[in-house]
Amino acid sequence: MVELLGEGVAEAFHWRRGALRYMHVAILNDTGEVLDVSEVDEALLQLLRMLQTRGKRMAASVDDAEGNDDVKRMIQEGILSDTHLLATVYSGEICYWACMNFSKPGSQISSEHAARLRGLGIEYLERYLWAIDTMTKAGPGSVGHGWDSERAKGLLSELKKP
Repeated sequence: MVELLGEGVAEAFHWRRGALRYMHVAILNDTGEVLDVSEVDEALLQLLRMLQTRGKRMAASVDDAEGNDDVKRMIQEGILSDTHLLATVYSGEICYWACMNFSKPGSQISSEHAARLRGLGIEYLERYLWAIDTMTKAGPGSVGHGWDSERAKGLLSELKKP
């Protein structure tokens, strides 16, 4: 798709598809409906593709770049903008909802799939929290100032429970 549309349009395409799927999964979760496993997987796939569209290429050359190690790590993690940061926390939240949903009657999510999503959710939420902590080190007025991490911390805590 990148070859056809270019990086910017392909990234925007994946972001829009992933964000719309995120909203659909959020509505299903909020109304107490059983989550559709294919919808969960598609949302995660689109958000991952969005994070990787430019991220893979940039991460490949980050070792040669000069500068702050935290910035280099953000590039390696695929966090290139606030939209990428939002895609990261959306992915963690989707994984959380799926894990909490899999034990409901009628759930299509197997325990193995839920375990994989739990690990993925922990990874995404830890990445998000690390990025927020990194960006807010400088205090008020810093790049990440204003981003809330309390909900992500709560979701991560729940995912880490045995």
